[in-house]
Amino acid sequence: MEKISIEVLLTGGTIGSAVKGGMISPAGSPAEKLKASYKNAGGKAEFEFVSPYTILSENLNADNINALVSSALGAYKSGYDKIIICHGTDTLQYSAAAVLYALAGAHCSCVFVSAAKPLDAEGTNGFDNFCAAAAFLENTDMPGVYAAYKNGGENAKILPAARLALHAEGGESLNCVNGEYAAEFINGKIIPNPQFVFAESKNIGFPVHFKNFSGVEIITAAPGQEYAPCKSGTRAAILKPYHSGTLNTASADFRKFCQNAKERNIPLFAVDIKPGAQYESSFEFEKLGIIPIEGAAFAATYIKLWLAGGKKGKELEQFIKTSFAGEL
Repeated sequence: MEKISIEVLLTGGTIGSAVKGGMISPAGSPAEKLKASYKNAGGKAEFEFVSPYTILSENLNADNINALVSSALGAYKSGYDKIIICHGTDTLQYSAAAVLYALAGAHCSCVFVSAAKPLDAEGTNGFDNFCAAAAFLENTDMPGVYAAYKNGGENAKILPAARLALHAEGGESLNCVNGEYAAEFINGKIIPNPQFVFAESKNIGFPVHFKNFSGVEIITAAPGQEYAPCKSGTRAAILKPYHSGTLNTASADFRKFCQNAKERNIPLFAVDIKPGAQYESSFEFEKLGIIPIEGAAFAATYIKLWLAGGKKGKELEQFIKTSFAGEL
């Protein structure tokens, strides 16, 4: 059997940190610990470790994302079609979406790995996550970008990056919208999910590069909110509805906000919209110029809007409504 070579990009985060003086901070490279854990589990793959930068992922910015995209593309162009990216949990969904669009159309498999606790802490899932990612890459040939993560009381799962949901309030579990997953890591083996529908990907048509600021406003539904007009320089806004996909469309203030956006050619996108029957308030979306993105994950939509910095209005709307890597 041909030996699989995997490039591992280390970016810091909890999986690359240690607890000292009651504080979690980036520590030395976790490369040897991670490699040893997979070898001890019977894995045969070889690893090449590279570190484009080291941060706690809450400090992620455009420069970091651009460096990560460049490193992933560089690894692929130098012959690595199997890549692991070790990353912090706080912003993993955003970085995974960025790499997803950068590698769209390429025959490359990339898996993000993180940890809820540092590798030296009792109960860490970092080793399970890394072993699941490496086993997936060693034993399958499914292109695309994924995350390997073991939630409490479960086996580690391989989750498609296009569908990664934000963490639930107060929780540390990582899941996809609608509970999707590509495979499960059970007793050291990768078991594909027979119900997973693989999505072909295609190149987005321009280089993936992020400006310092996204130009995207985020408005989360909550009672008693004022809806000020979008700031100068805003290209688009994402509306995060209540869990049932609803917004306060009865509010005169909200309706005025929508009208202002329409007059200024600023598209309003509503995410987390489920298929099926909708509440009566949702039937006001079309009148108000709100564009529902059915079934789309927030992070993948936000990153898609950010990277499309040269597009506005209808051109931007058409780009967002086109699926490039299974995000819709």
